[in-house]
Amino acid sequence: MGVVMANDFVQRIAIGEFETARARKKVIAECRRMGATRVMLFNTYGHIEPGHLDLDETRRRADIISHASRDFRAAGLGVGVNIHVTLGMNMSPPRQVPLNAQHTVDFDGDVFTETYCPFDPGFQNYTAETYAILAAVEGIDDIWIDDDFRYKNKAGQCFCPLHLEAFAQDTGRPWTRRQVIDALRSDTLVPTDLAVKWGHVQNRALIDCAGAIADAVRRVAPHLRIGFMPPSHNVSFYGTDSVREICQRLNPNTRGLARPEYGGYSDIDRVAWGPYCPTWAMQRAVGDTYEGWPELETWPGTGFNHSARVVQMKLAWGAIHGYVSTTLSGARRDKPILKAIANAKAQITEITPFVTSPDWQTRGVSLELSENTLGLRTKADHLTLEHFAARLMTRTGLPIWPAGGCGRVLVGNSPLARADELQQFAREGMIIDRDAFAILREMNRDDIIGPANIIDNPGFPAAERYTKSDLNGKAAAQTVDLAPLAVVRHNLALYHIPDSPEFTPLCWLDDQGRQPLGISTWTRQWSGGKIAVLPFSLNEHDCEHGFLTALRKNQLETILEWLTGQPLPLRFGYGEAFDLQAVYREHRDGDRIFLGLANFGLDDANEFALHLPLLDGAAQAQIRVLDSKGKWRSAQRPVADRGRIDIRTSLGVPDQEVRAYEIIKLA
Repeated sequence: MGVVMANDFVQRIAIGEFETARARKKVIAECRRMGATRVMLFNTYGHIEPGHLDLDETRRRADIISHASRDFRAAGLGVGVNIHVTLGMNMSPPRQVPLNAQHTVDFDGDVFTETYCPFDPGFQNYTAETYAILAAVEGIDDIWIDDDFRYKNKAGQCFCPLHLEAFAQDTGRPWTRRQVIDALRSDTLVPTDLAVKWGHVQNRALIDCAGAIADAVRRVAPHLRIGFMPPSHNVSFYGTDSVREICQRLNPNTRGLARPEYGGYSDIDRVAWGPYCPTWAMQRAVGDTYEGWPELETWPGTGFNHSARVVQMKLAWGAIHGYVSTTLSGARRDKPILKAIANAKAQITEITPFVTSPDWQTRGVSLELSENTLGLRTKADHLTLEHFAARLMTRTGLPIWPAGGCGRVLVGNSPLARADELQQFAREGMIIDRDAFAILREMNRDDIIGPANIIDNPGFPAAERYTKSDLNGKAAAQTVDLAPLAVVRHNLALYHIPDSPEFTPLCWLDDQGRQPLGISTWTRQWSGGKIAVLPFSLNEHDCEHGFLTALRKNQLETILEWLTGQPLPLRFGYGEAFDLQAVYREHRDGDRIFLGLANFGLDDANEFALHLPLLDGAAQAQIRVLDSKGKWRSAQRPVADRGRIDIRTSLGVPDQEVRAYEIIKLA
């Protein structure tokens, strides 16, 4: 097995880029220029051909990969294989002669001729043999299951005869597709028991197919690590338990590999990507039993879908989240890109000791996202990814980290997926958005929300009025016009809460005559814990316009500190540093901070104050800042009340760049 380095940069290339000796020499030269240490070899020419090859053709391509592997290893590069298509990809053309296997079928009866059902035993055998042929290539270290290891159709589930038969066996009665669709429909936000069982059937097929692949690989190459490319999407669609079992089957005795999905097709919407979702999903499903090699660019990509600056930003920001190795696709290889990749590697080399050492603890607010949305569905419909809340919350600049010990924020269907943990979350302190509250109400979780309920809006919300409560922070006693929330004001929830000391209103919505319509934000404190409830759905795109304000951020910070009974480890003024995202770590000795800041805005963040409670009581702090070339600069700054230090000029964060700070508390 090749040596796995701490900072592996892995070049992903299609077979047309390495099938000749001349082409391989070009790849080796490119790898040396960009500092790549490994190559990941596709078994395909791309989406121009069907994804499912005849086994004889797979053997021919395995021979090409074998020759390439020898040349790449002789050049000092590690080698892996990337299977382009396992179940199928709906961007590839169908085979002229279909495999003798069951295609996937959608809820409306559409047959997807380029994808196959993982329940089909013949297809499982074909897939297992495909992997075995490629795994047997001498000199490779890892083999990867592609990112579309799921049902690639509108519903994200398969309604074929094999799935209907498996469902019949589980339920003790026969089913038609139409009957299953009716059984999935719920009159509430809570899925029917049959919908949950149907989800289990879907997951079992994926798990069984993954098991067949793993058995085939271990039969011919027991040393290989099997990479799994879709962890966060599959957690979202099929749930943590499903992904965890797949990953355990793939790598039962060694640390596995996964590809956290935070690539993007374009820079245009810079804040649409971010590492939080895959970091959260990886932590939920596999913890530290898997290593993440994220995808910088979605393959295949257009030649200039990423600017050099954003390429470097993505690499460095991924490293701040712990992803100190990465895959690279070959869309651009011009001088600006090569320079950006080299600079990023210099940054990542310096970042690595901080994010890989157990001496550093990451702290932050844990955003609990929707998961198993298909297994907990309430009707047969098109699948959607409910990840927008991560974009919204990271843009606030709050320190966000999965299970980071600074309170939790529940959104979407998370109460369903985390039902057994809700009482513990309440003891830790949690914020609940409108969607999560509505589900808690349908679940009859009075132990969490009491008898509170959503009420009909009797008028037109024109203003948000904050009470005088200290929990509103700087917003206390203010009235704010709802014009920025005009597009979603009809979706803002109003609540009825009991007249009880446990319940405290924080905000009211008023109509145009400044008459109260109802309570919009409130808290509950009881012997079982503390919660705060918001009127927003954090998964609604339009909420971004009115949610990202200095007053709202200050209110959230104040509420979170009340919920947890401790100060947030990091605060900074939103007006001073807009679109500055943060990851906070502190050393176990309690005298040092490692802070990552990424500027997703188009304005330099050159003057802002950081409030760091760990520095409270110190007179001075030593600051080391890592710049975009991987060089450290040092400065000393006075520490003001409550651990405040001022960041100025050269210590700031230019637009579309990442800065890492080591901040040392001085006596």
